[in-house]
Amino acid sequence: MSYHLRFGDLRARSSRRGFLTTVAVSLLGVPYLAACGPAPAPTPTPPPAPKPAAAAPTAAPAPKPAAPTPTTAPAPKPTAPAPTAAPAPTPTAPAAAKAPAARQEVTLRIGTWWDVWKPLIEMFTKRHPYIKVSYEPSPFSGYNQKLLTQLAGGGAPDVFMVSHAEFQGVVRKMQFWAIDDLVARDKINLKDFAIDQMEYSGYQGKIYGLSRGMPNPNSWLVYNIPLFDKAGVKLPPKAGEGAWTWDDWRKAGLAITKPPETWGSLSLRGSNIWLTMVLSNGGKLYNDDETKCLLNSPEAIEAFQFQVDAVRTHKIAPTPSEQQLLGSVAFATGKVGMVHTPAAVSWWQFKTNTGDFKVDAWHSPTPYFKKRVVVGQAHPWSTAIHTKVREEAWLWTKLVAVDEEGLDWLTANVVIPAYKPEYFVKKLPDERARRFLLEALSDAKQINWGPEYWGTKAPGEVTSITDSELDKAYLGEKTVKQAADDLVSRINKVLAQA
Repeated sequence: MSYHLRFGDLRARSSRRGFLTTVAVSLLGVPYLAACGPAPAPTPTPPPAPKPAAAAPTAAPAPKPAAPTPTTAPAPKPTAPAPTAAPAPTPTAPAAAKAPAARQEVTLRIGTWWDVWKPLIEMFTKRHPYIKVSYEPSPFSGYNQKLLTQLAGGGAPDVFMVSHAEFQGVVRKMQFWAIDDLVARDKINLKDFAIDQMEYSGYQGKIYGLSRGMPNPNSWLVYNIPLFDKAGVKLPPKAGEGAWTWDDWRKAGLAITKPPETWGSLSLRGSNIWLTMVLSNGGKLYNDDETKCLLNSPEAIEAFQFQVDAVRTHKIAPTPSEQQLLGSVAFATGKVGMVHTPAAVSWWQFKTNTGDFKVDAWHSPTPYFKKRVVVGQAHPWSTAIHTKVREEAWLWTKLVAVDEEGLDWLTANVVIPAYKPEYFVKKLPDERARRFLLEALSDAKQINWGPEYWGTKAPGEVTSITDSELDKAYLGEKTVKQAADDLVSRINKVLAQA
């Protein structure tokens, strides 16, 4: 029998602005030092002293009391252990304890677009006090181009996140350190990763980074249970029970939509959704040698038209201006039936979407057209070839990719780690979190991502051009066919110059 976990049922058991919410976590370590207790034990030596006092009455002659005096003379012998106490300071004297303090301070520059790493940086600097961290988050828009410019000029951060969609294009510039020697030296078993590190962060047989988390099944469906119940709509299947078709999605959206009180869904805008929809409908992004964009094929146009119709024709989703009125986390208002998130394997993102569980919700795999396609990305941490602190960059990479304490924090607050994911998820104390993440994990393992999906020449520009042209169709400035033809024309020029 299938069931859906309702947060209202579990709210008593346990116990945020979108992607840039930082999670503050205090990690306390309290070392306990036991004093050496046996030292006082030798002091029972006084008992011999009372014995001479008892002998004094038995001796009548005065000379006999003198005999006990020699007996007291051995009293200094018990004090002989006192010299033994002298070595006690010796254990506290090791000069080795001062060695770490003598290490020369170094600065490690950390680059990312995802500003969630401050608690781990605090953990990192406590472990390695000689390392001073320069934390350099940048907006995702333009992040890749900025990184390429910095790498070419030798001014990039020492260690940084790389967008998975961009990785194959960037790694070809040969500006990353290969880390195979460090992986072998520290005996890291790459088979403990649930995703192939050679596929996700490798190039020409070498590893150039480690994935910090499982790939997110792009555009997973999160749904508002009370709104489904109110509309009399059957809840979507959970992971392992199949997935809706996009036609199922449209029917549910139409039943829930009562604007402006309720909306069936938020819009389907964004590359995380349109790429999945195009591939699911039998379309492709490029031809086989990546010289031509194919996003004006009938399959692609049909997928784009479905997205635009959801807003302009069926009114299932609000227009961009209407959605803006719902606030930065629109789903958390309780007025939206469905939202598609690229962060299915993130408990933190789910908490944000639901307004810290104010909305009773759960999730379901991404709908499909003709075939089920699961697209996702897992962004690796890589090291710049010009760094002078390679070992320190490696220490950071290990903390966020394979370290027990680091991954405990990552699992609870950010994303399921790619390293031993089931192990870390099952350690979570919150039953809701365990259920949610184990379901998402089952789908994440089916991701059939490949470099051909996003390409290796200019994936960032391709997605940006496509999004901007489709927005004109959303606004009614162009037909879907016109937008598709225009975006293909622009992308083909980029591919020719790449």
